[in-house]
Amino acid sequence: MRFRIAAAAARPGTPDRVVVASLVDDVSNRLQVVLGYAQILHELEEGERGDAVAAIEQECAELRATLRSLTGWSRDEAGRGPWQDPAWRDAGPSAPVVFDGGEGS
Repeated sequence: MRFRIAAAAARPGTPDRVVVASLVDDVSNRLQVVLGYAQILHELEEGERGDAVAAIEQECAELRATLRSLTGWSRDEAGRGPWQDPAWRDAGPSAPVVFDGGEGS
């Protein structure tokens, strides 16, 4: 899937973009921690392995909370998310969207 956005939307400072960038950064950082621990888990001593597993569980809990808040934030007044709208679901896939930063991108 490709996304197309206007060049103006690619500039920093737009409040919605700040929220999205913050969420992406938070999720990315937490995933990096989880993957980092997962990669070295087999090399750790038993006690260290328990600490690493606890850290992975904590990061996963934080990820779930972040994603839950994101889905809650996107719901309408009736508590329905855009993915739950039958008209949206029945419309099928839309045309591909492409990120387009404008000149020089």
